[in-house]
Amino acid sequence: MRTHPIFQHLFIFYSFVFLLNMLNVFFQNENLNHFIGILAILMLAVSFVGASRLFRILGTVFIGVGAAVFAATGQYFADIPAMFASNLPLLTLFAMLPWMNSVVKSGRFDRILNNVLRAKVKDLGQLYPRSLITTVTLGAFLNLSAVIIAQEVLQENLKSVRQKVRNSFISTATLRGYVLALIWSPLEILLATAIFVTGVDYVSLLPWLLIIAVITFVLDSLWGRVFYKKHHYEQEQVKINYKKVGKKLIHLLISLVLFLALVILIGNAFNLDFIFTVTVLIFPFAFIWAILLKRWRSFWIIGWATWKEKTNSMQNFAVLFTSLAFLLIVLMEQTY
Repeated sequence: MRTHPIFQHLFIFYSFVFLLNMLNVFFQNENLNHFIGILAILMLAVSFVGASRLFRILGTVFIGVGAAVFAATGQYFADIPAMFASNLPLLTLFAMLPWMNSVVKSGRFDRILNNVLRAKVKDLGQLYPRSLITTVTLGAFLNLSAVIIAQEVLQENLKSVRQKVRNSFISTATLRGYVLALIWSPLEILLATAIFVTGVDYVSLLPWLLIIAVITFVLDSLWGRVFYKKHHYEQEQVKINYKKVGKKLIHLLISLVLFLALVILIGNAFNLDFIFTVTVLIFPFAFIWAILLKRWRSFWIIGWATWKEKTNSMQNFAVLFTSLAFLLIVLMEQTY
């Protein structure tokens, strides 16, 4: 079913819905909002066919429970379309993330930083902090794919290490590193979801998130240094240009700080919510960054292919977020 030509062009339909929803942030037109809601229901129906079994079950449960509550509370049927559209900002953000991932890959930041994992060390205790910082840095931009990249490199490097130790080291270093990026990076969909659902102010929350991340990073690095110090392993000498790696790391950090600053400044200046501001900024920021790197051709090639692929395969998230939106709105209306 997923091989049907329609699933190769879903990105056109999804993009149309997302664009309309973004435009309506400025227009605030009730008729347009109702139309977007109808499109969201159509999106759910189309995506349901291509979604995995787990997400179809979740979607069915959410819609079933929501429908039961809706019928019991006697709400207006005319309000149903808008209920399905309430989570479209999250889906739009998810669809835009590949562009930021692509500029990092086109700039070859991932390759250069992963060279740190190939550096000569005496034991796994010395390698642990390097694995952690690499995953955190890449995770801030590449999301979950940073874990996959780091794990592939470590899996190759640690072939000589006993399997139990190797698996423990790789899973601990990469997953903990990703979590450290997950709790504060504005490009993380889980953080965006938490902010969207709770309505908390990201700017006021950010300093505390960074403090938690830094303290956790230091403590976990010390723990890993001590815990894995007893495990030695042999590795071929790899020459690392630490000056180049350092420049790339600083470049990434400056870019992330600049992106955060723009999100805060533009959001406050135009009174835009966090999710919308991040979504709107991703593409122009990534494009200008690629131009400054003189990598705009590879950025466009990688970005376009990745964006189409990721957007075409959003059926699971489309089913999850639209059906969950309906359930949550119905429950909120019933509460009030």
